[in-house]
This record gives sequence, C-alpha cells and structure tokens, in this order.
Amino acid sequence: MSEKIELEGRVMRATGTTLELRLTTAFCWPGQVFAGQRYHVTLEPVEPELLPCPHCGGEAEWYDWCGPVEEHNYQVMCKSCGVRTSRFRNQLSAIAAWNRRAS
Repeated sequence: MSEKIELEGRVMRATGTTLELRLTTAFCWPGQVFAGQRYHVTLEPVEPELLPCPHCGGEAEWYDWCGPVEEHNYQVMCKSCGVRTSRFRNQLSAIAAWNRRAS
C-alpha cells in the first residue's frame, strides 16, 4: 500500500508506548482506509505557530535561557518592539502564553 494518508493533530497523553491523539485534520482518498487494517504511523514534531505582536504587529521569536545546572527558561519576545512574556519551564507554555495574551 503506497498511498499516503495525511493526518494532523496533537498528542494529548503519552504513557509508555501508548499515545492518545486528537486529530484536527485528516486527508485521504476514498477507499484508502479500511476498517481492521493496521497502519504504521510516524510522528514528526511541528514547530508551534507564534502569532504577531499584539502591540506593533511585529514578528515574534522564542528564546531558551539556559541557567545554572542546565535549567532552561523559555520566553517569547517581539523582534521589533521587544515586548515579551514571562519565563516558562517549557517552550510550549511560553508560546501558549504569547498566543493568548491581551493586546
């Protein structure tokens, strides 16, 4: 079977070798997917989208501030005006805070 099925989604929970996925997009031609058929799935991380700056509309960028004992702090900052989020323990939390901030 060489047809390609495209899926896009988010990992909701990972325990051992089991993943709980929430699919947001699925594309396939009719007749490609069959009930009871097993499929091999490869997951590739996708860089989360950063919304434009709410103050100036400029491009945002995330930073990894590595502190003592390899402690990482992540922050998102506007490349134009310098407005920024607080520092967070992981990249996704910093990006989520940036994307839901008030203008």
